[in-house]
Amino acid sequence: MMAHKPDRMRQLYWAANRAWRRLQWHLFRPDHLLCATTGRTMFLSRPDKRGLALWCEGGNVNPKALTLWQHLLDARSWQLVLDVGCNHGEMLLAARLPAQAKLLAFEPNPHLVALLRRSFRANGLDVTLFETAVGAQPGMAMLSIDPAWSGGSHLSQSGTPVQMVTLADTLAGFDDGLTLVVKIDVEGHEPAVLEGLRPALARWSELAVLLEIMHLSPETRAGLAQEFDVLIGDPHGQWRAVAMADLAPDQLDVVLVRKGEAGRLLG
Repeated sequence: MMAHKPDRMRQLYWAANRAWRRLQWHLFRPDHLLCATTGRTMFLSRPDKRGLALWCEGGNVNPKALTLWQHLLDARSWQLVLDVGCNHGEMLLAARLPAQAKLLAFEPNPHLVALLRRSFRANGLDVTLFETAVGAQPGMAMLSIDPAWSGGSHLSQSGTPVQMVTLADTLAGFDDGLTLVVKIDVEGHEPAVLEGLRPALARWSELAVLLEIMHLSPETRAGLAQEFDVLIGDPHGQWRAVAMADLAPDQLDVVLVRKGEAGRLLG
C-alpha cells in the first residue's frame, strides 16, 4: 500500500491544482496563459471550453501527442515545420522549436485566427498563418464550427465557407531538398491533407508526419500503412516501427515517414 502513496498524492495534487485553476478562470476571467512547458503566452477563447481546458492544463490538453511531437521535433534540425489544424496553437507555442526553421500554421476557424496572431506576436514567433482549410484540392469548403469545443470543428456539407489549399501548392515556393515535418490533426480529414501533399512527397531530403488516426477507419489506416512506414515513440523518445493493425486501442497519433526511410529515425 505504501508503494502507491506517492502516486496517490500526485493525483490529489493535480486534481486540486485543476480545481483551483478552474476557479481562477471563473473569478478572474483570464484571457491568456503561460505554457507550462515553454513559458510562452497563449491567448484563449473564453466561450470555448477548450480554452478552459488549456487554462487548467497549462496549455497542454493532449500530453501524449505533444510529447510525441516534441520528440519528433528534437529528432532533426527541421527546416520546415507545418501545423495543420492549429487551433489555439499549442503544438507550436508549447513546444521547443527547431532553430531557424520556417514555421507555417493552418487554421480555418475565424474565431481562433485573431488569437493565434496575438499569441505568435506576443512570443516573437515568425509564423506564416494561413486562414484556410487544407485538403486534396484547392477551392472552397464548408467548416462546421463547434462553438462549445473548437477541437470538434470539422469540414462538412454545411457551415461556414472557408478557402481550401493543398500543401503541395503552398510549399511550391520552397527549394527542393529541405527537411519537412508536419503535424496534421483535422478531425478525420487527415487522408485528404496527405492527398494534397502527395505531389510533393519526393521533394524533401527528409519527411515526417505526425498524424492523428483516432477518426480513421481500419481500411484507411491499412491504406496509409501501404504507402508509409508507421512509427510510434515512447516517453523517452525511442522510436519503433509498428504495423497499423498492432496499435493499442488508445493510440491516437502515429508518425508516418516515406516507405523505406524508417531507419533514419530508428537509427
